[in-house]
Amino acid sequence: MLKGGHKRAIADWFLSPNTKWCGRGHSAERYHHLGGASRADMCCRQHDYCKLNIPGMTTKWDLFNYRPYTISHCSCDQRQRRDLSSMLRVPGTKWCGKGWSARNYVEMGGLSKADRCCRQHDLSCPFWILGFETKYQVFNWRVNTLMHCSCDER
Repeated sequence: MLKGGHKRAIADWFLSPNTKWCGRGHSAERYHHLGGASRADMCCRQHDYCKLNIPGMTTKWDLFNYRPYTISHCSCDQRQRRDLSSMLRVPGTKWCGKGWSARNYVEMGGLSKADRCCRQHDLSCPFWILGFETKYQVFNWRVNTLMHCSCDER
């Protein structure tokens, strides 16, 4: 028992911190209840409500899901892929991190000074390697773009 007489369910230990929907099961009492990481929670909740899924350790459509968690049809995971790429960008920016989400050159996020710097940095250097990609026989293991030394001189 925890303070206040509340029991912590074992399932809660398998949820991502500050969420009610991300992990094995969910702890939300209602559909609209979200944790502090509300954007992540909305994404996980949407994924959880995918009708084309196979719960963990069960068989459906003659397919056995050997994982301890639910797997969903690829069409439901398209949303996840899009959201994952935004997680690899600096929050509040459209140009800083892996790739960019700006639709045009002048579009900026809430941190416009950082965006201007990242945009200038990323678009002016002729020698660069995107995050988690290999180029010039070098693998960039960082989220951010790796630039040639001459491009980073200030």
